[in-house]
Amino acid sequence: MVCLMDTKKLMIVTNIPNQYRIPLFNALQKQLTEIGVELLVVFGAQSLHSRKSIVNLDHLGFSYHLLSSSNSSGKLIFYTGLSRLILKEKPDALIVGGFSIPAIKATILKLFIPFQFIIWTGSFESNRNSIPTIKKVLRKWLFKKADHWLAYSNSTKKYLLNCGVSEQKVKVIGNTVDTHFFSEETSKERDKVIQSDRKVLTYIGYLTARKDVAKILETAKALLELRSDFFLQIIGDGPEKSRLEQLVKTHGLSDVVSFEGFKQKEELPFYLAKTDAFLFQTSFDIWGLVLNEAMAASVLCFSSKFAGAAQDLIKDGINGYVVNFENANESARKIHAALEDEERCKRMAKKGAETIKEEYTLANCAKKMISILQ
Repeated sequence: MVCLMDTKKLMIVTNIPNQYRIPLFNALQKQLTEIGVELLVVFGAQSLHSRKSIVNLDHLGFSYHLLSSSNSSGKLIFYTGLSRLILKEKPDALIVGGFSIPAIKATILKLFIPFQFIIWTGSFESNRNSIPTIKKVLRKWLFKKADHWLAYSNSTKKYLLNCGVSEQKVKVIGNTVDTHFFSEETSKERDKVIQSDRKVLTYIGYLTARKDVAKILETAKALLELRSDFFLQIIGDGPEKSRLEQLVKTHGLSDVVSFEGFKQKEELPFYLAKTDAFLFQTSFDIWGLVLNEAMAASVLCFSSKFAGAAQDLIKDGINGYVVNFENANESARKIHAALEDEERCKRMAKKGAETIKEEYTLANCAKKMISILQ
């Protein structure tokens, strides 16, 4: 078995070049270079049909390999050619994302060449995300095969321990994005904002059934009974958009809700700068990186309790709020009470930004990832 201390080449296998992952890999490259470790990131495909983010590959400051995939426009990536590449590169350590096709291929290849097999996952136990039997069998097998685990959250760690993984094999590293960008760029945009009499609420994310943004509309309807001086901007696109637009009309919210469409990363600070409260609704998320973005931008956040990030990022009532948007009246009352105390909102938003700056920067996350190699 390869000793982690002897790692000279690290390979990471992930799905596509994502806006939120590239900065992390760049930070990882910088720190690995300092300790003499070579990094190679392998992408299963260049893009997926559901992704609208524009990614400039020139921004990749690390060595990478793009697998040729005949199904890059579909939902599933088969990572064609990955086994050959691993056999050719012979990495000392291999990190794969989740309980995936690369994880299966890596487990089989360990029979032929030695390397440390590390699974990077955010999965946790939830009665809102049923796991098919075949996936349960696969996971049970991988629990025994992986040498180490990189966990997004403490909830993930608890799940792994409950499944029999040794605590010594699990490292909680958090999950993050380019928080410096959202902090700096939103601050610049905030200087240009013209003050309004209306409070601005914001949602950013895909409009899918899993996100269930209808719950935010129900909260807005309940809030309208408490106050009328607010406006909700919904940023994003997806299959649920038409239904949500109809719900706005049904609930009589046309004067207080707007759909802004999908926005690239560079456009988001403009919207965050105007925001008094960020509403992150989801029926289930293993993390929810948009919460990192909003907190880094010094925006007061109300996060669904069903988001994995909420438990690790938010100290309820101190640097944000953890709510259940399924209870529209309760959520509306909490938002109303918070908006009534502008100074407290600012203090809590500042504490949220401090939490991100102190614990969830790219450098910190990269450092924790590397620690498993040392």
